[in-house]
This record gives sequence, C-alpha cells and structure tokens, in this order.
Amino acid sequence: MPLRRSKSLPVATETVPVASNGNQTRNKPVKRNSLSRIERCDSVAESSAQGLEWECEEGFSEDTLEGESDTESQCSSVETPFSRDLQRKMADLPTRSVSRPSSAYKVSSQSQPALFKSLFPKHPPTIYFYVEGEKVEQLPWDIRKLLRWRLTTITPHVVRDAFYRVGFRLAKRSSDWIGCWGKHMTSEAFRNIKPYQKVNHFPGTFQIGRKDRLYRNLSKLQAQYGAKHFSFIPVSFILPADWRQLKAAWDETPQRRQKWIVKPPASARGIGIRVIHKWAQIPKKRAVIVQRYIARPFLINGSKFDLRIYVFITNYDPLRVYIFPDGLARFATTKYSNSMKSLSNRFIHLTNYSVNKKNSDYLQNTDENACAGHKWSLKALWEYYTKLGIDTSKLWSEIRDIVLKTIVASEPYVNSLVKSNVKCHRSCVELFGFDIMLDENLKPWIIEVNISPSLHSTARIDQVIKGQMIKDVMNLAGFHVPFPDEINEGGPKSSNLVPHME
Repeated sequence: MPLRRSKSLPVATETVPVASNGNQTRNKPVKRNSLSRIERCDSVAESSAQGLEWECEEGFSEDTLEGESDTESQCSSVETPFSRDLQRKMADLPTRSVSRPSSAYKVSSQSQPALFKSLFPKHPPTIYFYVEGEKVEQLPWDIRKLLRWRLTTITPHVVRDAFYRVGFRLAKRSSDWIGCWGKHMTSEAFRNIKPYQKVNHFPGTFQIGRKDRLYRNLSKLQAQYGAKHFSFIPVSFILPADWRQLKAAWDETPQRRQKWIVKPPASARGIGIRVIHKWAQIPKKRAVIVQRYIARPFLINGSKFDLRIYVFITNYDPLRVYIFPDGLARFATTKYSNSMKSLSNRFIHLTNYSVNKKNSDYLQNTDENACAGHKWSLKALWEYYTKLGIDTSKLWSEIRDIVLKTIVASEPYVNSLVKSNVKCHRSCVELFGFDIMLDENLKPWIIEVNISPSLHSTARIDQVIKGQMIKDVMNLAGFHVPFPDEINEGGPKSSNLVPHME
C-alpha cells in the first residue's frame, strides 16, 4: 500500500512504481519526495496460523520483483557440488506458498511444510517459524545440522523458543551461525557479518532510538514540510544546547500550566524520567531532553496509558515497513491527577511496565481478549473504543502515519551506514517498539522509539501477542538454509563480532 502524502508537500519529477492496492493499477507512476520513498507494507487486521497475511507480499509490482531478484543475486554464493546436492534435497521437500490465509491465531490441525518457497527463481526456500501447538514437518538432519544460532546475553526467551522449535542449535564457533538477536553493534561488527548471516539491527537506527536524535530529525522534516505534517511530537528542548530557547518558552508559560517532563536522551524502562514544574528541578550538569508534558491524556477508568506498537523493517532500500496489527496498552497503576502535588508520583504519570509492576496495586491480565488489569491487548482496546463510538480505523491510520514519517526521518542516515558497512542487504532486519500516547482529543503523540523493545513474556497476554509477533518477524526476515560451502568459505574463524554482541 503506497504511503499517501499530502498534496501540499513539494515533490520532484522522478517516478517510482508502487504496490497495487484494491482498485489501484500495478506499476502506477507517482511523484516522489522524501515522504513517498516508502513502499508501504502494512499488515492486515487479522493473523493466521501460518503467519500474518502482509499486504505487501501480494502487492509487489512486477518491476519491483525483478529489481529485488537482481539485488538478491548479489548476495548469493557461487554454486558448488555441495550447493547442488543440498538444493536437490530441499527441492524434494514440500514447500508452502508465501501467501497465507488469515484466521486470527487459530492453529491448524494438519501438518504443515517446514519451508517457504521463494518468490524468486533460483533462490532457496526459507525456514518456516511457527508457534507452540502448530504441527509442522521436521526438516531432515542434513538441513537441521546447518541451522546454528548465535546466543547473546539478551536474547529473549520468546526468540529462543522460536528458533529451538524449528531445529536450530547453538553455534559453537563465532562464524558458523546464521541468526543472532542481540544488542546494537559497532560499525566493525557490521562489516564482519557474512552474507548468509542475519542480525536484528541496522546500523544507525539510534537516529530515532535516542530521544534527542528523534526530536532533531523530526524537527528537520517539520521545518521542511511544516508543522501541519509533523505536529505529533511534544515541544522539546535538548540540553545544554537549547537552554536559551527553553528559558524563553518557560517564561511565556503561565505558572499553572508549567508541567514538563525531563528524560535522559538514551535511557529506557522509565529510568531517570521525572515530571517537574519548577525551573530549579531541571538538571544543570548532565545532558537531558525537556519536553512539554501532555497534561490532559485520554483516560480509561481514570488512569493514564500508552500504546506499544510493534514495527518491523526488512530493508531500507527499498524501504519495507511492516506494522503488527496487535500490540499492548499499558496503564499507570494509580488514578490520574493533574495536581502539582502529584507530579512526583511515578505510578500516576509513567506508564512503563517496568515502573508500574513494582506497585502492589498492579493487576495482571490473564485474558488477552479482556479489558482487565493494567495491560490490555491493542485489539481489546479497539473493541472498547468501538463500544464508545470511537472511529478506530481513523485512529489507526493516524498512528501508522506517525510510524512511517518517523522511519523516513532516519532513513537517509541508516541507508548511508548500511551501504558503507553491510556486505549484503539481507543481513539486517530490525524490530522497533513505538510508544504512542493519546490526549483527551484522541490525538496520537509519539513518546519514544525503542530499538530493543522488551520481549519478556511472563504473563499470558505477553506470550500470546509477542509469540505470534516474533513468529511473523522471523518469517518475514526470511532465514534460508546456508550451503555448507558458504560457511566453510567464511575464512578464519574470527571472533571479532562476539564482544560487541554480548
């Protein structure tokens, strides 16, 4: 689905193909600007036992498929007798089509093939990842013995379960793995990735993962295209550079409306965040970002909440953006108060799970379909809103617009680093956690972007939502079985990558 842009945005004369969508014609030329560089790939509303039915997988134009095939061939290894032998064995195995029916988390009772057939000729099939309870044929030992995963100290259990389930084993050497889920890496580590390996980060995504860079990059686009199109981030000041501007804004604000939130630029889980109303409360000796506080959020049962939206990118050139249709609504555990005296209470003003789980009043939600406890599924929230007469389709469209524009803000930086540091474009994918808050008028605001979103799944609601989401992430990433000669030609068993991923 192509990204819709406003007619008021300036455009160049270059044309690009866009994916088909309903009544749109394939290969339709469109004018191009920095906001139309996405070939938009939003997910449909329902998932399936075989994975999400992503609109873009059936919406590629023929030109795009041909170009993708040419690009893919640049990452392929030279065929050898080892390759041909394994290709023959895989050709004898049943494969499934890339197009999957949707059935909302239902598990098939029939045994399913373990491989996806490639869309491109002369390309190997990819491994099918599945959730617990699905019946999937086991791969032969000749193939399973090549499936190695590089384990790090932060690999989530939901990811471990996914790769163990399909037959991966832990890598014993530093270069014989094909998948790794770890922390962000250095440029040198990215350069050392082999063409058959895949990691869960792109270089340079801190351009939206850091709160200060996020605001700076969105501000540039706001200045270029106008506040009308980029008014979804609260007014922010990055200290110490913006002291003078902050003081001017502070002096212009009436004392009764003097509510600001102070955040470290590169922290997570609510660490170091405070809501303030006095000038003396602003740190003077360390870098922080000071944002105008959203003092009138939309409340449910008197409590403040935010939305965790999961976004997955498989490529930056061309840009491929996928948005998971489900997510989480995370509630503060104490009823909201706008009083100045309440600003120091983190259980009122912060919605982070890592903060609120420490409150004795925190309630688990044992049913992902229920509007109960302090964590709801996004689908349950939409049902709740529908009963209130709220147009959830319009709200979801606005949230997707925020996500896509935010990704575009970082795209030039990431693209440059990928081209200079990554040998094969298939080697990188990334999952983002977008935190969105709704004000009393249901306007969505971006709070932050997490480049390593928490995937802890201790509660059932987390297990269901994150388990299905990771299954689809793995399948969209496209792990193919490496040929033995690919691994053997990797050169000396260097461990340069290892220290940067622990």
